[in-house]
Amino acid sequence: MTRESTSDAQRLRGKKRVVLPDSTFECHACGTCCRSFDVGPIPEARLESIAQHEWPDAVTRGEGAFFERSSGDDGRKPGIYFRQSAEGACVFLGADNLCEIHKRLGEEAKPWMCRAFPFTLVETPERVYFSVLPDSREFHATFRGTRPLDALRFDEMLSLLPHYEVHRFDPPTLRITPRCEVPISLYETLEAEMLSLVDRPGQTLGTALLALRDLSIAIVEAQDELVSGDSERLRAIARRPIRTDAPDASAFSQVLAGLVGSLGEGLDALMAQTTTRRERAVGDELLGIIARVNQRLRVGLPATLPADERGDALLRELARLFIFQKRYEKMGDLVSGLGFLTLNLSVARLAAPVDEGRPLDAEAIQRVAHRFNQFTRHRFVQPWLRSMAAPLRVLFTHHALL
Repeated sequence: MTRESTSDAQRLRGKKRVVLPDSTFECHACGTCCRSFDVGPIPEARLESIAQHEWPDAVTRGEGAFFERSSGDDGRKPGIYFRQSAEGACVFLGADNLCEIHKRLGEEAKPWMCRAFPFTLVETPERVYFSVLPDSREFHATFRGTRPLDALRFDEMLSLLPHYEVHRFDPPTLRITPRCEVPISLYETLEAEMLSLVDRPGQTLGTALLALRDLSIAIVEAQDELVSGDSERLRAIARRPIRTDAPDASAFSQVLAGLVGSLGEGLDALMAQTTTRRERAVGDELLGIIARVNQRLRVGLPATLPADERGDALLRELARLFIFQKRYEKMGDLVSGLGFLTLNLSVARLAAPVDEGRPLDAEAIQRVAHRFNQFTRHRFVQPWLRSMAAPLRVLFTHHALL
């Protein structure tokens, strides 16, 4: 471990570690970590240690090398990457969905990004948040599993420094909407309030989103009371009764259809400019998801298509992780971020395969959710998302109050 990585690890160990209650993970050999991700840039030393071994043609695909170099012209960071199939699978992914490097040389021989997946760290001035990215195809089978996140996994993440880039969350203010900001010192209290609303026993995801909407409205209406950064004041405001109009399901569906339609139009334009086979495959699959959502909205299916008990629990877990991992920050403000979350969860419901007359199950929801989540993080989708902040806020609030 280098001096820099040792210093980073010591700093993170000195902070309070926070893990979501009941958070678990167990590998189901689904192969997600070896598909649809750029495996790289890989350090030269790691590449050399792997190259010392003989690999079968099934790994090199008959081309004599299992890696390629990128100059950065293809949108990736310059460096060395493992080759991938047209479907996005790493050349080291075997027919059994297991990594050939792991099987032959052990886990520590793999590149750092392979060892880190699906764990993630978020650092704040006082804390470090340790959790699991919901990107695995089998996440629906792990989020209420039997193996909790433990200190060993946390220490392993620290051992990957400085290669692993810890997300640092320390904005000057906490932006609720473009016109409402509160002191950043309130983020822990606000996050705890939001998570308690999502975790409330016996409620559906729809009820949780309405509660988050009312909390956002309460903060906007009382922002002058929060300039001092008083956490107790925020808790009191969060518990005030909010009287807002009931959400208009028809208006919600119209806004959702508009957003999905705009995403489809933007993707069509981007697809005309793409040159790589992989990007075209990504775009084609996302367009297929969009087409299913549009078709179901046209026939009048509700945007809140019902899920069974475990399916709804999965949707609430996705919401919980979105808040805990502070992914709303990328959208510029909290309400736009929650609008993006609402879009993700709505698409997961409407595009999920379902038997007529039966509620959605967790597997069907996750099948769409993990792919749509990956797509919307793709470099050619991100600009569209940032341009859609205003309609995303409307989608979350169901009206123009915010």
